[in-house]
Formats: sequence, structure tokens, C-alpha cells
Amino acid sequence: MSASENLKGSREFPGSARHFRERISQCQWDDLDLVLGPAVKSLSFIGLSKIVGAGFEAERSELWQAMFPNIECSPPKGVTEEELWSATHKKWRNAWCDVHTIWAHIDAGRDVFVTANERDFQHNFEKLQMLGLKKVATPAEALLLANEPPHGNRSRD
Repeated sequence: MSASENLKGSREFPGSARHFRERISQCQWDDLDLVLGPAVKSLSFIGLSKIVGAGFEAERSELWQAMFPNIECSPPKGVTEEELWSATHKKWRNAWCDVHTIWAHIDAGRDVFVTANERDFQHNFEKLQMLGLKKVATPAEALLLANEPPHGNRSRD
């Protein structure tokens, strides 16, 4: 879903999976595993998404309700694919990205969801935890977690 969002200070979206992978390389994150989100026509890239099972819609709906109860889950009626990417629909598109990102994280069985978006993730942690989220941390908190010794291997000093 990160490929569906523009960078801070930029109004441009990556136009292809190749452009998104270039962003990853520029950040020197090539060695990281990508967590694939659900394949959704016009909103995700082939090769950066996966086909989902029958239970996906129910799971997505629960996550959406937990995070954005005041935003309609479906794309705005009568909106073309091109209009969906416009500034007019930024709020809906950001909600879509957040919901699909947390779904992908939970679906992949990851431990810590790292995000600076405290409003949508940290503030909704208890509801998201009931839907499978294990832990959420800001980037600074994640660094502290990464530097903690593994359980059972703590120094006696």
C-alpha cells in the first residue's frame, strides 16, 4: 500500500511497481522483505500484491470500522479510477491505504507494526489488537525494541 501513497512533499505517486522498487532502493531497503497487501484493481500493483481469500472482505470491513467508522468503506460512488487518485479523494484513499496496510501486517503474522501515524494506529490499538494486531510502535519506540536483548538472554551485570 505504500506504493499507493505519495511521499511527503511530493504530489506524485509511483506510476508502476518498478518505480516503487526504485524508491525502496533509494532508501537502501532492498534487503527487507516486502509485506504484500491484497490485489485491488486500480489501487495496487501486480507483483506488489497478492490474491486474497473469501474472508478478506469481512476482515477488511472490521478493520475499517475500527479505524474509520465515519468514512465509507467503498470507493465514492460515480468516481472514476483517475478521480480516485485526485486530491479530492485523498482522505478516502489514505483510509484505504491504512486499512490495507494493517491487514497485510496482520495477515503476514508480523510482530511489531511500525508507524509514525499515531492517530490512526496507536489510538486504535485496543480495537486493532482484538482483530489480530500484536504490537504497534513509533519508529523511535521500534529502535528501542530492536536494541533490547532477547528474552532469556539478559545480562546479569
